[in-house]
Amino acid sequence: MTSAVRLVLGNLGLAMVIGCVQALAAWAGYRWLARSRDFDRGLNRLSDYLTLGLAGALVALAGAGIGTLALALAGSLAWEAAPLIWLKWAMGDWLGVLVLAPPLAAWARPTRLPRSARYWLEVALFTGIALIAATIVFGGWQRALLGGYAHGFMMFPIVIWAALRFGRRITTLFILTTLALALASVKLGTGPFARDFAANRMAGFWLYGMSLAVTGMTLAILISERRRTLQALAAGERQLRAIYDTSNAAIFLVDPAGRIIHANQRMAEMFGQPLAELIGSEYVALVSFDQRETGRASMMSLLSSSLDFVTAERHYQRRDGSEFWGEISARRLQDEGSRRIGLVALIIDISSRKEAQNQLRLAAKVFESSHEGIVITDADTRILSVNRAFTAITGYREEEIRGQTPQQLQSGQYPKAFYAEMWRRLLETNHWEGEISNRRKDGSIAAEWLSISAVRLDNGEIANYVAIFTDISERKRDEERIRRLAHHDPLTELPNRSLLFDRMNKALTGARRYDKRFAVLFLDLDGFKPINDRCGHDIGDAVLREVARRLSAKVRDSDTVSRHGGDEFVILVPELAEPEQVTQLGVKLLAIIAETYRIAGLELNLTASIGISVYPEDGEDIDSLMKNADSAMYRAKNAGRNTLVRYGQT
Repeated sequence: MTSAVRLVLGNLGLAMVIGCVQALAAWAGYRWLARSRDFDRGLNRLSDYLTLGLAGALVALAGAGIGTLALALAGSLAWEAAPLIWLKWAMGDWLGVLVLAPPLAAWARPTRLPRSARYWLEVALFTGIALIAATIVFGGWQRALLGGYAHGFMMFPIVIWAALRFGRRITTLFILTTLALALASVKLGTGPFARDFAANRMAGFWLYGMSLAVTGMTLAILISERRRTLQALAAGERQLRAIYDTSNAAIFLVDPAGRIIHANQRMAEMFGQPLAELIGSEYVALVSFDQRETGRASMMSLLSSSLDFVTAERHYQRRDGSEFWGEISARRLQDEGSRRIGLVALIIDISSRKEAQNQLRLAAKVFESSHEGIVITDADTRILSVNRAFTAITGYREEEIRGQTPQQLQSGQYPKAFYAEMWRRLLETNHWEGEISNRRKDGSIAAEWLSISAVRLDNGEIANYVAIFTDISERKRDEERIRRLAHHDPLTELPNRSLLFDRMNKALTGARRYDKRFAVLFLDLDGFKPINDRCGHDIGDAVLREVARRLSAKVRDSDTVSRHGGDEFVILVPELAEPEQVTQLGVKLLAIIAETYRIAGLELNLTASIGISVYPEDGEDIDSLMKNADSAMYRAKNAGRNTLVRYGQT
């Protein structure tokens, strides 16, 4: 290679051509490495260093070959000397790649250096020993001090030290410095390689440099890989331990004797005792007394290989005596020889889930046993579920109504505006409550008290509607009966005095406002008392009911027939155009009352006396009208009965 350099320096143009070719070969090698997906330019793996070595060899052979060929073609080199020159040139370039590229790669990326004083003390010691060794080997003192044993290979223990303790950065610097000192010693004519260079022999230096570089870098990379692997394993172990300890489940190992040999922190928290106390204790001691033998049997079955996996719900006891429900999942552990080595188990606290299950069972029992009808729909009001009370009230079985909408129950008695208002309030307040009439399966109408609630998800969307209703038809009928009893005579079902006076007041108000007339007829039966005494009260009551029926049949719908008490009746005739109309009505009533009564096989006869008063001629208030009508009725009786008399007329 030295001869080639001298030849090139004598021809500037040839030197430029060879330099360009060398640069092009290096660029091609770099591009090839850069395009390789598996190559890491930081040389963090041994495979990366080997790839660099292969690429360097190819680039060196190509570059040296082109340079040697150029020299031969230029006539600066004899053809017979070209192979040797090419080989030396390639060897030098290849060594240059393996010596210069690693420090560039190692120092190109910033790395935080250790800060410990111990580390830097060792670096200082290493540097001192390396300098002393380099001075001995390459300074020409070796024969005087060590005789023939001093040799360049005494630097190898130092490069191994660098690789083992300091990594690639210090190692690459040491290799580069050592070879630089070796070349400097050649220039000075000292060191183990001075004679070889003088005789134009490079093989020894090349082998030395390659051995030093490959040994140091290989060891440094392997040690770095191992260190990274150990760090990754440690980090992974820390992560697994963190996951293991922060798990919501208690995880533990049990030996073949049933004793806990390992557990995570969650188990200590779950059972309320230190982890050190759990380790070595018997697992079944954690199970509540009533389930302890069952737990022991399951564990022994698993340990004896009759079972591979067990999942069960157990009642556990904490250190303070409190209890909780847990779900245990356990699997048998075996070594590579299929020998039982224990169990791995996991316990989850399911107390909340058990409580929720109990609540659900209670809710289901309430749902089914409730006397109120319950309907659950989806967000589109499609019926999902109904209870037995719903079927009892509506007549629809669950399989008939499921998937339908509650519109099927509508009675048709309400306008669309009613339902629109219902839905508006339900969507705004999530609740609507009120009385409503719905249609049963048989077509009958049921009065119901209905409560609807919207069930929303956490995001505010409606998931379900729940409707609870009570059949109040019987209550409504009872209320109607009570209301009727309060305003009607229980025997004849005619309006009583209270309802009569209410209607009379309304008639008086209307008559005063619109200047109209109305009349009051006071009717008393003639001969009723003898019939009641002779035939009994049952026959008498029947006669009174028949009189009420006949009177009601002869008056207008706007008129009011009222039983005033005993055998007295009062008829209110509102909106009277002429006073003569009420006289005509009175005559009709006398005639209908006088017709024969056939009751219980008896034929009975009686008549009536009627007194009439007209507003405003015969009185301008209720009391006056009633008093005057009563007075006219007594005049009719005194006049021979079965007649009518108007107050104010003779």
